[in-house]
Amino acid sequence: MLAPPVFNRSLSEDAAYIKSFAEQIDGPVLLAGCSFGGAVIAVAGVTDNVTGLVYVSGYALDEGEFWVNRKAVSPIPNWPPRLGQVSGGGW
Repeated sequence: MLAPPVFNRSLSEDAAYIKSFAEQIDGPVLLAGCSFGGAVIAVAGVTDNVTGLVYVSGYALDEGEFWVNRKAVSPIPNWPPRLGQVSGGGW
């Protein structure tokens, strides 16, 4: 298993990096992404040796859909503090 970093520069830059990384692997590649990484693997996964994508709480985007639009459709829920919110308002 290899776990290249996602630098959170932009979707296009991060996806280009992951795609380039995957293309250097001799053999089939299974990409996995969590959260924003789901959008990254969706874009990066078009290389010939990528055999599958695994979304772990990731954004599975439709073709032409932008990940920022998903936040508008599915905003962060206003959970009671005991269900995940930490002091200071973060998650």
